[in-house]
Amino acid sequence: MTATDIDTEAVRGIVAKVEEVWAANDADGFADVFTEDGTLVLPGGVYMSGREKIRGYFRMGYAGPMKGSRVVGVPVDVKSVTEDVAIAITEGGVVYPGQDDLVDENKIRATWVIVRQSGGDWKVTAYQNSRIHLPTS
Repeated sequence: MTATDIDTEAVRGIVAKVEEVWAANDADGFADVFTEDGTLVLPGGVYMSGREKIRGYFRMGYAGPMKGSRVVGVPVDVKSVTEDVAIAITEGGVVYPGQDDLVDENKIRATWVIVRQSGGDWKVTAYQNSRIHLPTS
């Protein structure tokens, strides 16, 4: 099954929303992109289950090491699993204050499982990213 236009637009909309709320360092907006029971897996062993845990993690992050940062992401693959479930692969990463653009050590590839809710809104139910390790020579 291939992605439909609406699936692709839904994914692009979620990625754009994440970029927007991250640039504002808005933990509430970030958490609201997830389903109530959404999961988040990040490098370094970070695992969170539930929107409220995700919200708390990003509140601390935006008040500390992520303050003033922004995130960029580009969907490189979108697949429909069903008409209400899509899987997306994105490439991007975090741009920290003082950086004009994404630097190699902050580049990631991410997998998103996105579901359509009963009201028609699309939300992230599972997200995981890994650093992109580029050759050094």
